[in-house]
Amino acid sequence: MGTLIDQHVRFYQDTVGIDQGQPVIRSTRLVRFTFKVQHLYKGRVQQDTVSISTSAGDADCGYVFSAGQSYLVYSWRTDALPNDFRKDYRRVTPYLTTSICSRTRPRQYLPFYERTVLRLL
Repeated sequence: MGTLIDQHVRFYQDTVGIDQGQPVIRSTRLVRFTFKVQHLYKGRVQQDTVSISTSAGDADCGYVFSAGQSYLVYSWRTDALPNDFRKDYRRVTPYLTTSICSRTRPRQYLPFYERTVLRLL
């Protein structure tokens, strides 16, 4: 669980194929959010802050965080860019990510049973 303290946008471009003799360019936009860690339930961190990157497209399932708000973030490590479904996807430096398909949510909206389970950890 942590509070959002900073955000930064990164852009990636890649040629994914050729269509009628022209290169097909795919752009990916990642937003890196930095959180001050208040409680860590699983895994480990080296500092009291952690960066979570998520896609920033409209239909990319990226999570939009609000500055100053406290969140329970479910994240995982990956080395693939979002929506890169090619068999030979371009690897990038591993990073933590999350999406709207995870249980990530503002602390104030955690259901009672989830708050209860987290207190037991």
